[in-house]
Amino acid sequence: MSSKAMASPRSQPVTSRFASVPTSPTPTVNAVSTPGAGFTVRPGTAWPRQLAALRAAFEAALTAQDWDQLAVLDKTLQQLLPALRARMHEPATRAQLAQINALYTTMLAAGQAKKAEIQQQINQQASTREGVMAYLQHQ
Repeated sequence: MSSKAMASPRSQPVTSRFASVPTSPTPTVNAVSTPGAGFTVRPGTAWPRQLAALRAAFEAALTAQDWDQLAVLDKTLQQLLPALRARMHEPATRAQLAQINALYTTMLAAGQAKKAEIQQQINQQASTREGVMAYLQHQ
């Protein structure tokens, strides 16, 4: 057997936002449930299936522009990352994480757009308030 075939899955480079998760002994996750997340890790269910459900929950929250739900789901994912680190060698798990990572890019862009929209509304209200104050002072 070649030395390449014997290499540990952890020796393979991982290029995603999840690569920065510190390595530690393989953690065991019996269940992770974040109140209000609408997603719970279920022992005995395959990780790719659970990650697909988590991705679907992220997509639904993004479509609904439910920023609170997105924050809760993000917290849930952060809790799962140490356990997922040990499964990064599994192609199906890695594929699901890549899809979630791509979705994060979309979520960040949507969040920035919403932030800009809200800032514009705040600026418009401030301008209106200044106009009203100037009008009232000249009465």
